Amino acid sequence: MNEATILAYDTRRYHHRDYGSLARTVREVVPPGATVFIGFPEVTPYFALLGRNPMRIAVPVATPGRDAHVNVAQACDFIAVSLPILYLPELAVLLNGQEPLAVVDQGPGYRLAVFRTNAARATTR
Repeated sequence: MNEATILAYDTRRYHHRDYGSLARTVREVVPPGATVFIGFPEVTPYFALLGRNPMRIAVPVATPGRDAHVNVAQACDFIAVSLPILYLPELAVLLNGQEPLAVVDQGPGYRLAVFRTNAARATTR
């Protein structure tokens, strides 16, 4: 399979996804200047916030240890992840019992949730 075939397959497979809507939702929930941890390999949140929000990490990124992603995520104001299956299962500890600020559901395998972290809550009190 060549690159053009793969691109055509992906375009057809994901035609129902509205990346503009997803980007708008992320921009509405995450204020300018807030730090964001993107915990899955989808690039839409990254491009939606580019130039107005520092990104701490967008996976897949190699880290020195199992807790490295969690440590970085804890220091951020917001976390964007895919649900219900986390791309980084170690983030489940941070998100356990929290309600997301926003959920964008665009079909199987593409459900984005944005959470506010304890770091963000501490600065808004």
